[in-house]
Amino acid sequence: MRKLFAIACIALVWGCQPSDKVVINGNDKAWVAKYSKGDGVDSNYLVVTQQGQGCTFPFPQNGHINYLDRWAYTGNVRDAAGKKFMVLKFKIDGNAKFVPLDGANTGIHPYFEEGELLNGWWAALPYAVKPEDIINKGVQTVKIPLTPESWGNVGGQNGTTSDDTKAQFAQAVKYMGHVGLTFGCYDGGCYGHGIKIKDGGNATFTLVSVTFTN
Repeated sequence: MRKLFAIACIALVWGCQPSDKVVINGNDKAWVAKYSKGDGVDSNYLVVTQQGQGCTFPFPQNGHINYLDRWAYTGNVRDAAGKKFMVLKFKIDGNAKFVPLDGANTGIHPYFEEGELLNGWWAALPYAVKPEDIINKGVQTVKIPLTPESWGNVGGQNGTTSDDTKAQFAQAVKYMGHVGLTFGCYDGGCYGHGIKIKDGGNATFTLVSVTFTN
């Protein structure tokens, strides 16, 4: 089973998604920063400080960041139920340059997935940001419609590509599990493949909040 999962992940254009429900100190709403599965690193997790509705963490000096997410339940009702927009607020402070592990340009993409399944969706352009464009420029707000034309799946298909993708997108919104951001390339289909700091430097990422509104 593990071998089949690994083969499936290799075939996916946008990289393997984390599908484990993480609980920290009994809190399944905790934010977790992690590497993609299969990277061959000693630990899948980075040190994250929970902060209000969000969190903060330093970009690793000798590694990379792929995912920052949390479990999207609020009791028995999912945060996105009946809402029209996903709104993220975040910032980067420090003195550093960034490079993607794959692709030409670094990018940070809002994303969510259905339950604990590999039915994940990434915000399409122009709803991504380049970290070098926002460092030391204060809190950035990204507001994305929860409509299929604004998102793409793990195979690089827009949500409006077919009746199947429309149905898969609707299913993922209805049964939203993990929600957050992925770090990788800005375009080209490697959204969750990772970002690292180039030639030293220091930078801290702060997620202020992820909310769903009308």
